Amino acid sequence: MDVGGKEAAASGATRSADPIAWMVDSLKDYAIFTLDAAGRVTSWNTGAERIIGYPAAAILGQPAARLYTGEDVAGALPQRQLEQAAAADHIESEEWHVRQDGSRFWAHVTTTALRDSAGRLGGFGTIMRDFTLEERARQSQKMEAIGQLAGGVAHDFNNLLTIITGYSQLILNNLSTHDPNHNSAEQIMKAADRAATLTKQLLAFSRRQVLQPRVLDINKLIGGLGTMLRRLIGEDVDLQLVLRPELGQVSADPGQVEQVMLADLPIIPVVQAVDWYQYDDSSLTGWPTPGNPYAQPAAYAYPDMEQVLLHLQPK
Repeated sequence: MDVGGKEAAASGATRSADPIAWMVDSLKDYAIFTLDAAGRVTSWNTGAERIIGYPAAAILGQPAARLYTGEDVAGALPQRQLEQAAAADHIESEEWHVRQDGSRFWAHVTTTALRDSAGRLGGFGTIMRDFTLEERARQSQKMEAIGQLAGGVAHDFNNLLTIITGYSQLILNNLSTHDPNHNSAEQIMKAADRAATLTKQLLAFSRRQVLQPRVLDINKLIGGLGTMLRRLIGEDVDLQLVLRPELGQVSADPGQVEQVMLADLPIIPVVQAVDWYQYDDSSLTGWPTPGNPYAQPAAYAYPDMEQVLLHLQPK
């Protein structure tokens, strides 16, 4: 009895009877499915099951909205895309979607309105491709390009700082300590030094320089910024630094700490201050960890960013 021959003949008959359906079901790298006019799944190919995880029996008749993230469902994205496809007959998009196991994947989606001979909308055809790996590669390339740009800017900026620092030093050498301009020249030098720390951050971001944390006195560091901050925020604002003498020293890169405190200066008129607190990590569980030799029981200082800690006092 030639069972194999009969199965092959039956398979061949199926293919010849509906070659397009057979081809669609054979595309395992593409999730291809159809929806009715209300957005419920009406067909589901093998590729959809492989990529998204739902077997056909579990997804047929279900709303396609379950393939979207919770935030996109809350924003009515599934319904909005169907409305756009119905109006334009064809749309393409890229967004996060959700598999049956809850994991997310970045997908390129093509949605086409399906109409009968009279032009009445009968549903939608959707072709979805998992672009997660491509998206990660694209983001990696983007970050690499940004890093290269940051490194180039940092080197060019360093050249300018060298000129500023050199001329500032010449001015200081020609001024007595009692000259009223001496302090201004010193502030230029200090500002140039702080700008140099920012270039170090750019170089670190571009992976051209390793950060160099050292033991710091937070109060001293913040106090050193006071004079420059007062000049930056203008005479209409009275800057008051409330330091905490009880704080111990911390191990950190000084440029990073200054960057945290100055990060919002160009954005808002009121400087966001950093209030530092100290705590003991004895209440934390799981420390130290075998893979992290630095996570030892100790005292830590941490910044508490407050929106408005500086009081605006008219003069």
